[in-house]
Amino acid sequence: MAGFIFIVQGEGRGHMSQALAMDQFLGKHGHIVEAVYIGTSPFREIPDYFLEAGWTSLRTFRSPNFVRKKNGKGINLLGSLGFNARKSLTYLREIRRIVREIDRMEPDYVINFYDLIGSFVIRRLSGAVTTIAVGHHFYLTHGNFSLPPGIPVQRVLLKILNRVMRKGCSRVAALSFREGRDEGRVMVIPPLIREEIGRLYRHPGNRDLIYLLNPGFMSDFRTMASRDTALRADLFSDAKPVQELLPGITVYRPGDTKFLEKMQSCRRLITTAGFDLIAEAAMHSIPVIAVPSENHYEQRCNALDMQRSGFGAVAGTFRQAVMMQDVHFRNHDYQDWLKQSERLLLKLIEK
Repeated sequence: MAGFIFIVQGEGRGHMSQALAMDQFLGKHGHIVEAVYIGTSPFREIPDYFLEAGWTSLRTFRSPNFVRKKNGKGINLLGSLGFNARKSLTYLREIRRIVREIDRMEPDYVINFYDLIGSFVIRRLSGAVTTIAVGHHFYLTHGNFSLPPGIPVQRVLLKILNRVMRKGCSRVAALSFREGRDEGRVMVIPPLIREEIGRLYRHPGNRDLIYLLNPGFMSDFRTMASRDTALRADLFSDAKPVQELLPGITVYRPGDTKFLEKMQSCRRLITTAGFDLIAEAAMHSIPVIAVPSENHYEQRCNALDMQRSGFGAVAGTFRQAVMMQDVHFRNHDYQDWLKQSERLLLKLIEK
């Protein structure tokens, strides 16, 4: 039995889902996750399903975060750089604290789910700990992937950030919608999907499932609902429920149980282009329409990769998304790729 420690980025919910899936895999093979560190910020809350996951020890730390545009629909790049620069001393203190705590615990492995603070912690650990970085971002700069044009500054930052995240790691797991060759320490593996997702019973209905990363999009749906009374959807967002959306659109706060219930019966998924939710929907052949967040290059990459993989279509706006017809799932090889997860994860963690 080996002891593991997780360091998890708290921006978005994908990295948390990956950590939960990895915990399930490790427990199945007799290992233990001794502690989980989750990054926090004044701009976000840790979802209940992660807080209540039964971790042996859940610890928080301040971590860099994106600052949203005033319209709530995308990233303010300069604002993000400025905000995090002002917090740099706080981040340095957090790095030193986490290193001291992990050195005292003497784990066999530390897995960093793409957190910047975690990448600097890993380089400063003493002892013979095996360090692993996990993230779909690593596949975006892999030799198999062709980056889309646009947002040149973010393209450069993505490449730099991946180099920073890889440095000091024994191994790197690049999560991908499809198979790819390994490159040195970088292993290409399938998405990490929780057991709860695999147990869903799919029975398609006539309502769309909509997930909004950025609550600024809620105003768009208020306008659409007033114009299109035939629109039927279950919408999940951090924004406060808006009664004007009813009865065509029912609004929910993000929550694991209700969301999974609606996923089982949805006609299709309309969402910002987060990697993990797309991967989960594809497991059940749910067609996806992805609308990348404004000024968010990683999501532009995810949307392109999703389309290349045959999981659905890409739209420029949510209005275009809901108006799309004949969106289909076209990738029957994806299930075979997911079946290789256990073999490749065992290879990833073996000494």
